[in-house]
Amino acid sequence: MGIHPALNPYIRKGVVRPKGAEYVPDRPGTLTPESPVVRAFLRPGRTWGDEWNSLKDYQRFQKEP
Repeated sequence: MGIHPALNPYIRKGVVRPKGAEYVPDRPGTLTPESPVVRAFLRPGRTWGDEWNSLKDYQRFQKEP
């Protein structure tokens, strides 16, 4: 099972990728702060694309340098 990009898109300056994707937090398969996947990845020193200010990338997790 993977992270579905149509439910967890990349959004920046009104541009949504993939085209036609939509982030709806209560839809099954959409990642939220309470999701087991998010909770598992968010450990000290890591961020999730929902937390970023310049863009939202709901399928990306990043380790801070």
